[in-house]
This record gives sequence, structure tokens and C-alpha cells, in this order.
Amino acid sequence: MKTSKENKKTKPTMFTFFSTSFLVLVLILAVLLAGTRLVGLTPYAVISGSMEPEYPVGSLIYVDQVEPSEISIGDPITFVMNESLMVATHRVVDIKEDGSFITKGDANNTVDGTPVHPKNLLGKPQFSIPYLGYVSVFLASGQGRIVLLGVLGILVLSLLLPEGKSRVVKKEVAD
Repeated sequence: MKTSKENKKTKPTMFTFFSTSFLVLVLILAVLLAGTRLVGLTPYAVISGSMEPEYPVGSLIYVDQVEPSEISIGDPITFVMNESLMVATHRVVDIKEDGSFITKGDANNTVDGTPVHPKNLLGKPQFSIPYLGYVSVFLASGQGRIVLLGVLGILVLSLLLPEGKSRVVKKEVAD
């Protein structure tokens, strides 16, 4: 006599795998782009080649706020360059008696034209991640925000929608 025994085994769907992987990727990006602020690091995107090869264009540098007295000749520093609040990272080549810094980009032939006042010092880079600056700049743009909202919407929907009907495997079992 043959009886039917239902063996309910659900296999993870490809959608579940990809949505979970994508969610993990988004969370990692969120930590790298914004979460580091919780530990006192501020990320800045590198948009010029003045500090190559140390900080290539497209890198994201993580800057720790430090006191001007902690800066030495040879240290890279991140600072506000001008009244338009342009931020730069260059290496200190000299420190003047008034405490201002003479800086130069590693890839530049000459020192910067204006000394950096200690009040304009934002901090000292601690590390950088290549290419992540491109992502940061894109997400800060109008198009990037639209893409970000779309991605977040898809993630929320993928979490709210049911996974679909699981397959029920029927096996004929002989007695």
C-alpha cells in the first residue's frame, strides 16, 4: 500500500539570496559612508590628483579631528582652503612662527600659495578607501539621491512581500 508523505523542505530562493546580499552591501556602505562619524572620523571624497599616489582621485579619506599642536612637518592635513569652503588635503612642509601651516600636494611642484591658518584645520587623515569617494559624490548628487531612494524602496518591499509559495515535495513511500 502506498501512502503519500509530504516532506516540506523550502529552498532559499535566488531572490532571497540576492536581496539579503544586497541588504548587507547597503549596510556596509552606510557604515563606511556615514557610520564612521560615530567614532569621530569624517569622510571626504578626493576629487583632485594633488596627493597621488597617497590618496588617488576617487578615494574616500577618513579624517580625525586633531589639535594644531599635534601636527608635524610631513603630516598630511585636511583643511578649509578658502571662503567658498573648499576642502583640501595636502602635506605640511613647514610650520610658521604664527602656527600657520605651509602645505603642498605630493603631486604638485610648488607649495600652496596661501598658508593654512590653524582655525582652518579640519584634521589629519587616518586611512582611505580607493573608489569609495566616487560612490559618496554620486550619492550626494540629485541623481544619486533618487537612486538611493529607489534602492531603499526595493529593499523595504523585498522585506515586506511574502517569499511566495514554498514547494511541497511529495514522495511516494512504499509500506
